[in-house]
Amino acid sequence: NGGSVDAFITKFNASGNGVVYSTYFGGQLDDGGFGVGVDSAGNAYVTGFTSSTNFPLKNAFQVRSGGFDDAFVLKLDTAGALVYSTYLGGSGDDRAFDLAADVDGNAYIIGRTESINFPVREAVQPRIGTGTVTAGNQRMAPNPDSVVEQFGRDAASLLNSQSDTGTVVYNQAQPISVRDGFIAKYAPDGKNLYATYLGGNGTDQGLGIAVDAAGNAYVTGSTESSNFPGTAG
Repeated sequence: NGGSVDAFITKFNASGNGVVYSTYFGGQLDDGGFGVGVDSAGNAYVTGFTSSTNFPLKNAFQVRSGGFDDAFVLKLDTAGALVYSTYLGGSGDDRAFDLAADVDGNAYIIGRTESINFPVREAVQPRIGTGTVTAGNQRMAPNPDSVVEQFGRDAASLLNSQSDTGTVVYNQAQPISVRDGFIAKYAPDGKNLYATYLGGNGTDQGLGIAVDAAGNAYVTGSTESSNFPGTAG
């Protein structure tokens, strides 16, 4: 065991009466595995969260922890050998809750983020929404100076930076936290293909994900936002 809590990954044989492999996975602090998927070749993909700055990495797309908790995604081959392992997160609190793998070995993960600098890529929503989490879950904004983010929405209700219809303000004296869902996709070699926020003016999180044969992702979760992207009102 690497720390107080580790993730674990166990593969059973087809009859369920034998273990093919089983391993701890984690660093010096708390780590948890929440989602698992398998591709057509039998490679396993796992996602969850890590608080460890020495989380075991290999062929990592993000080589350092962003801060607080980060999401992680990893791939094991059919014998349990590590193919890749990487952080995914910014300077706030980030956790992944579910994973799906397609037949080609792409991994899709979903979760929630409180990071204003979550590492987006090819994002349909490049900036975090304005929803605040409950007072008991608030964290100090990582930047001690005031940070203002302004955004608008296009015709499809997706975020853009063309107008000032919404504002996020972080201030050291009166810290607030925001929480959006996120979705990300990784190639078979661990390269990040896309990562995007998904949320509006309330508290949002992604909890479940599935993918079809064409690589379209279907996600579900919870939202308190009246302007959740893609919805009316």
